[in-house]
Amino acid sequence: MQRDRSESCKAKEAEEQAALEEKKKHERTLAAIVQSLTERDTNRWFSDPVDTSVVTDYREVVKQPMDLATMAQKVQAEQYTSVADLQADFHLIIASCKAYNRIGVTEGAEVFVDAAEALEKFGDALFEAVTEPQCDMWAQLQAFLAVRPKRERAPPRQFLAGPASGRVADPQAEEALAESAANEEEEE
Repeated sequence: MQRDRSESCKAKEAEEQAALEEKKKHERTLAAIVQSLTERDTNRWFSDPVDTSVVTDYREVVKQPMDLATMAQKVQAEQYTSVADLQADFHLIIASCKAYNRIGVTEGAEVFVDAAEALEKFGDALFEAVTEPQCDMWAQLQAFLAVRPKRERAPPRQFLAGPASGRVADPQAEEALAESAANEEEEE
């Protein structure tokens, strides 16, 4: 009888250990997904929360802001119970960008919307790869990322602080832009 209890305890411990390992694997997968999305955000427009001191009307349009850094924090705090929860926050980033940067209404919106759509296309393919039925999410993620080339960091096509502001977000970038224009004029 003692032996049966011992075997029962060992089986229960093995089950608990397996569940813990599965949870760790799940968290690694979620963290890797966010990291992959962050690496694809070459201009870092979606990596951090929108600075509402610069883009003052952002919260009037976007009621539930989300960004990749917040997603990473939520992964670390184990606030996602599934890949679907993570995917919902990712789509919130894309929807917020499209809502604020309305093409035809907001000057320069095309740049931000194009970036959001490119990230969305990559993200959707990534989420599809890891949510196939009966798949090992970690293995699927590794396979997906192995065949997808990393994008090189592209210089931003615009340096707007906010789509409607008409101001340059970075004074150094503004100076560099002015110097570049002056050098081009001198060469002519």
